[in-house]
Amino acid sequence: FASAGRGRLAETAGTPTRPGERAFAVPVQLTTTSRANLRSAPNGTASVVMTAAPGTALTAYAHEQDWMRVTTPDGRSAWVHQSVVRGAAPGRS
Repeated sequence: FASAGRGRLAETAGTPTRPGERAFAVPVQLTTTSRANLRSAPNGTASVVMTAAPGTALTAYAHEQDWMRVTTPDGRSAWVHQSVVRGAAPGRS
C-alpha cells in the first residue's frame, strides 16, 4: 500500500520522482516565511520558476535533502528550500 500511495502522490504533483527524492506519506501544507525563489530543480543554481511572496501557501509532496517539491495554488510545480517555509498552522488555509 505504501508504494502505491507514493506513486499517486508523484502523479498528483505533476512530475516524476528523481533519484534521491523521497515522497511524503501525505501532502504537507507549507507557508513561505520570506520571499522565496521556487526552482526547477533541488539546488540553488537551478532556474527560478517563480518568486513567492511571504505567506504564500504551498503543498509539499516530496523532499530531497534540504529541498521540497511543492505545488503552488495555481498548480505550478517547483522546488523550495526548507529554510524559507514552515508548516501551516492548524485551521489556516
